[in-house]
Amino acid sequence: MAEVGVPKNTQAQTLEAATNPTLNRLYNSKTFRIRGVPLAWDLKQLQGFLQTFTGDTKPRVSSLALEVNKRSQTATVTFMKASQQLQDRKIWHILVSSDLDQIEDDSIHLDDGFAGITTLYRPPPDEHIIDIIAISGIGDHAFGSFKERGGNYMWLRDALPRDIPTARIMIYGYNSTIANSTSMQNLEDFATSFRDSLLPLIRSDSIRPIIFIDHSLGGLIVKQVRK
Repeated sequence: MAEVGVPKNTQAQTLEAATNPTLNRLYNSKTFRIRGVPLAWDLKQLQGFLQTFTGDTKPRVSSLALEVNKRSQTATVTFMKASQQLQDRKIWHILVSSDLDQIEDDSIHLDDGFAGITTLYRPPPDEHIIDIIAISGIGDHAFGSFKERGGNYMWLRDALPRDIPTARIMIYGYNSTIANSTSMQNLEDFATSFRDSLLPLIRSDSIRPIIFIDHSLGGLIVKQVRK
């Protein structure tokens, strides 16, 4: 298993967003992870479903990938004009037709926390050679830490699959917020949770090399797991 350290993206200043109309529009957007997407759905079908559910005329589905369990797909979607309801609520469970084939349950799940493993890209099985997992630092967001400042471009999702098309690209999220936190988790706790998330990868039929991209506390967690 290889490890690569990268610097964390800085956050755009609130004042800059307030005085720049373009940035202000981007700040009204919001990116969600969608889990439990039926295997038979493609990007167009998922986008149409989300349009019906949210009323957003242009939800942007930027990734749709088969999950490690191979029972469903996971997507990332950005609502360019996220309603206040979407802005306020962190997790959504949306009922879909219960007679769909190859679906784990009768709901798809939207969240903006990106906890655990999220697959951003998966190559065709005969081209899949390595896995890449990015883990952010203390107090950082699993998805937002690797996204451009004030925009929606996320290089792990939008560029890396083109640069390394034989790699499955994943991110790992964990709760390491410090401010007002009552959590008693330590490094070993974080490492244990991360190790548990990796088990489906190392227990699969085809075990592949893993490259870790990590920052700050994420790097310490990876080192603890590799002991």
